[in-house]
Parts: sequence; structure tokens; C-alpha cells
Amino acid sequence: ERIMSLVTCPHCGSTATLPVPGLGDRLGAVFSALFARRGGDLSFANAELARKFNAGEIGAYCRDCRKRFMRNTRPVEASPAPSRSAANRLRELERLRVEGLITETEYQSKRNRILKDL
Repeated sequence: ERIMSLVTCPHCGSTATLPVPGLGDRLGAVFSALFARRGGDLSFANAELARKFNAGEIGAYCRDCRKRFMRNTRPVEASPAPSRSAANRLRELERLRVEGLITETEYQSKRNRILKDL
């Protein structure tokens, strides 16, 4: 009996995941496919691979973010952007204005917001 198991990537939240079976499982899948026997499915629809993943015996691979993970991998929390001082933000803003990358109006607007946050 096949059991459909939905595995979510802890890095990006995608369900486009595949098991990363051990060598024995990969060889078994190849021979199963060659001899057209059941059980050669290299996905989480394969009950044995789903069981091994849940037991922590094999890992998984996310096709979206391309990262490997194990069952016990904790979700990655977004780290807050490092805060820059107002002085550094104003220097960067001035550099953008001098290089012509922002207009005078954009410069004044952003400068006022930075100063307002002080």
C-alpha cells in the first residue's frame, strides 16, 4: 500500500521536495524500474522512503530552493537586516545624490524620513 506523504522544506516552505535515498534505495529503485516491479518510485509517495525520512534515516532535497534537509531541520528564521546608524544612512544617501542615482526630490524626501526617525 502506498502512503502519500507531504514533506515541506524548512528553508522556503515549498512542498516540491524529493527524498534523498541511500545508495541501497537508489540501486533498488533502478532494479525495480528495470524489472517493472512496484516500489521504484523515488518520491515521498513511496511508503518506504517516506518512513525512512520520518525516522531520520535519509534526507530530502527541495527543488525550489535547492537545499538539502533532514526531518529534524528547524525552519530558518529570517534574520533582521543589520541596522545602520542615521549618519551612515545619510552618507549613503548623499553618495547616491552626488552620483546622480537619485533625484534631488528623492534625496530630500528620504533625508527627511531618516531625520524624522531620530
